[in-house]
Amino acid sequence: MTVRVPTNAQGFQYDFRFWTYEYPIYICTQYNDFFLALLDSEHPEIPADKNISFDAAGNPVSVNNAFFTTCDPLMCYDADHYFMQSMLAPDTNNDGCVDALTCNSATNRCETALGACPDGSSDVLAFTSNVEAAGATGWLTTSAPVVPGEEITLDFHIWDTGDYAYDSLVILDNFQWLIEPTELSTKN
Repeated sequence: MTVRVPTNAQGFQYDFRFWTYEYPIYICTQYNDFFLALLDSEHPEIPADKNISFDAAGNPVSVNNAFFTTCDPLMCYDADHYFMQSMLAPDTNNDGCVDALTCNSATNRCETALGACPDGSSDVLAFTSNVEAAGATGWLTTSAPVVPGEEITLDFHIWDTGDYAYDSLVILDNFQWLIEPTELSTKN
């Protein structure tokens, strides 16, 4: 999308949600679907790689992103999932969870710093009836600064890396121009 920024706008924002079949078997593997939003703008805060949708650690949106919170929690050493994960992703500390997750011994669930799938899996039903084989982010909002009056190009990309199966999708909504100074961020 190429568009001229309104002369009174200093930024824009949009909402999105990322859904994937790569949860749980492809966590921390070379098989990974990504969503990128690349912005061509003269604003100095736009990163060199132009990606404006990422988590607090700068990771692009994928099954390995910190915003991935809508899912069916994995149990530590769950025989079905652990066997598949151990074949694809490392568990170097042998806690029964791939390295991106930690086993909480009190709940016996594989967790991130946000917990074990804190948003639950019921929203996954909008994507598939098999909630144990898919997951999603919650609704996220990306904001980006722009130069008033400039022409920008915003490219949305989603793709498979390393495999031809287990697709993902992104829903975009609520694009709007912002008239106040805007910081580059993606937040839930």
